[in-house]
Amino acid sequence: MAASDFLPHLKTPPTYHRIISPTLQIPTDPTTSIPVGLLACQRAPLLSPTYPNLSIAHLAKPKPKPPTESFLEVLLHDTILFPESGSQPSDIGLITTPDGETWEVVQVKGIGGHAVHFVKPNPGLRNIKTALNSFRAGGTVLVTFGEEGFKRRFDHMCMNTSQHLLSDILETQLSLPTLYQYLETFPEPSSIEIPRPLTPSEITFIQDLANRLVLEGRSVHVEVEESRSGNGPGVQIIKVGEGSVGMNVTEDNTGGVKRVVVIDGVGRRPCYGTHLLTLHNLQLFILPTSVTVSRGPSAMSTRIFFLSGPRLLTCLTTSHPLLTSTASILSCGLPLLLERAGQVVEEHRKVQKRKRELEHEFVALIAGSLVSEISMRREGEEGLVVMRRHRIDDNAPHPSHFLQPISHSFISSVFHLKPPPKYLVVLSSTTAILVFGSDEGAVKSAREGLWERLGAKGEWQGIRWSGGFGGVWAEEREGMVVEEVIEEVRRTWKIEESQEIDDDCTGLYV
Repeated sequence: MAASDFLPHLKTPPTYHRIISPTLQIPTDPTTSIPVGLLACQRAPLLSPTYPNLSIAHLAKPKPKPPTESFLEVLLHDTILFPESGSQPSDIGLITTPDGETWEVVQVKGIGGHAVHFVKPNPGLRNIKTALNSFRAGGTVLVTFGEEGFKRRFDHMCMNTSQHLLSDILETQLSLPTLYQYLETFPEPSSIEIPRPLTPSEITFIQDLANRLVLEGRSVHVEVEESRSGNGPGVQIIKVGEGSVGMNVTEDNTGGVKRVVVIDGVGRRPCYGTHLLTLHNLQLFILPTSVTVSRGPSAMSTRIFFLSGPRLLTCLTTSHPLLTSTASILSCGLPLLLERAGQVVEEHRKVQKRKRELEHEFVALIAGSLVSEISMRREGEEGLVVMRRHRIDDNAPHPSHFLQPISHSFISSVFHLKPPPKYLVVLSSTTAILVFGSDEGAVKSAREGLWERLGAKGEWQGIRWSGGFGGVWAEEREGMVVEEVIEEVRRTWKIEESQEIDDDCTGLYV
């Protein structure tokens, strides 16, 4: 059975919504719109469905930027869908018009003190203005949450009431006012901002007290009166260090009404959001982590995070399987998970350290073999000494990172050889290629040959070129191409050097 199927059985007691002013009345004229603060969603937060009269309907496009799709901006006599206010996002829901067509409400906003519904036109309408025929002033429409809309509303109610409970206890027990409140999107934890961090013992105390009040099932009610100078909406300023912060409530979100939410025997706070009728089954969990917030050069505050209602259940149902699976992977029980995880991290650190040491040894070994080879070959060969090394490492995330240290080690070693050798070295690891040498022309020729024959691309910086081959490397195929390229470079360089020697000799006999 869907959660929203229980809604008809959830009755709001007559003592929940209390108009404490003798002059304040809820408008009954169906041609007018009830202001925010007195809406059905605020008088009876679990009421569903309702049949409000349609006051106005007109075409609108949300600001500030015109979107690709337009919306109908619908104003009703009354509504069970809460308009966005303060930290609470708006409800979503459905409107069924007299012609039997159902329309999706994607957002409700307080504009001018009234709840305006942003209705998405149904697909297939050739012209959005055609939809206006379904929303004629004076008609009666059916407003419902829908399954997703109810889940969203119930979650917001749980988090709102929990936030009030937490803020009231912090203020009465620890003299810590709430500076800001944040209702994050489901299933993230919500948070409040207070002047200082809580100690572990304070967290335990506040959490135990809150859940004891939940066990008692303290009732919740709302007191409403006209907004007047001194008691109306505005900015509540709270000092923090040398700075100050404020919780703003605008006329758009109040409709000229002052609304106070009261938790029996706990506290009372101004609020225009939706709340539960009691604290029954509203277990509260304060996360032990907190975040420090800077509000100026010397003004610091702390955000503490909490879970309640569906978010708490979601956290438990998702985190427990993760913990048990992790414990299974690490071959230990849940009580030993933290200790075992610490051991794994420490072992991984040691393995990474040893891996780096072996890489340094391997680099020195390869570079040393290249230096020995060039020392032997230049005694028996004239011209450019060409050397190549290739290795396969499919598991390396960045194969080129291993080739660079080899080139640095080699260059620093041959720098001390006298006379300086003439060389070209080609290193490759999987599909990464590094070419470097003593002659810029030879490196350039190798780069051009690899680009023409393999399609290898990369960066060229004088006597160094690094790049890659975009494919699957096969030594008997790509490797042979590299051998042919560097052999051609060696022959070409030898011919050019011979010509330079001949030119020099010719000059001696002129």
